[in-house]
Amino acid sequence: MTSRPRSRPGLPFVSQPLIPEVRSRPAAMRILCLHGRGSNNEVLQMQTAAIRGLLVPEYEFEFVEGRVPHDEGNNWALYTSEFPNSQLYRYYEDHNLDSLMEIVEELRKMIEEHGPFDGVLGYSSGAFMAALLVIRSLQDNPFATLAELPLRFAIFINNGLTPPRVRLLEAGTTVADCDVAAAAATDRLRVISRPDNPSPLRPGRLPDGRLVLTDGKYYITHHEDCIISIPTLHIYGKADNMVGATELVDLCKPEVTLKMLHAFGHDFPHGLDAVRKIARLIRQTAAMAS
Repeated sequence: MTSRPRSRPGLPFVSQPLIPEVRSRPAAMRILCLHGRGSNNEVLQMQTAAIRGLLVPEYEFEFVEGRVPHDEGNNWALYTSEFPNSQLYRYYEDHNLDSLMEIVEELRKMIEEHGPFDGVLGYSSGAFMAALLVIRSLQDNPFATLAELPLRFAIFINNGLTPPRVRLLEAGTTVADCDVAAAAATDRLRVISRPDNPSPLRPGRLPDGRLVLTDGKYYITHHEDCIISIPTLHIYGKADNMVGATELVDLCKPEVTLKMLHAFGHDFPHGLDAVRKIARLIRQTAAMAS
């Protein structure tokens, strides 16, 4: 029997050649693109082809593929069925906070080495990753101007998970058990949780009273404030589970936030009217970051 592929060591780019020595911003806007869970670069390239066609050559798109094999069958989105023999990937292991933090750090280093980038675009789980990456870049550069940030705008398409606050547990910190009602309040913190793949993260309460999920090394909790100050575009489906998408909107500065509802559920929005509107909104979002 052929063994399943293992996680790959790198995060390969697809599209424009990268020249790490070039540090000044090029004339074209460079956008980093992150695919959904159970997808790959080829799928995301097809999903975004019509939009990109309306934006080039003023915009360049770089695609970074996940390296954790996804073996649960096709994703739940249109287009994936067009690639039945294509290996699918995700960016991190389910419920594994070490894996999640490692990929955020790896993406951060990649941007540092191969940037500058102007913006990031993520679809579904890729939107969740994009949000974590933006939050990390803002935390790492608290005094930077918008022009100095590693990422100056973000496009979130069909985000399904609320980005949590992830911290290491300090030595000696006790996470107390909590009752069923309090534990239910932590459900939105779960990083992919389904009946057939339950999370090992344990709900609990910190000494200061905050409800968290913990694996014994890290804890995750809700962000309490608007923490994303860069311009953002939020695109999500009317028939989709909009909780993660709308909670992400709440974490973003409203003065530089644009939103678009579409009629395609969790599928990537398509059709001439939607494509034209998305391209126009991307231009508006980028203009706010200029």
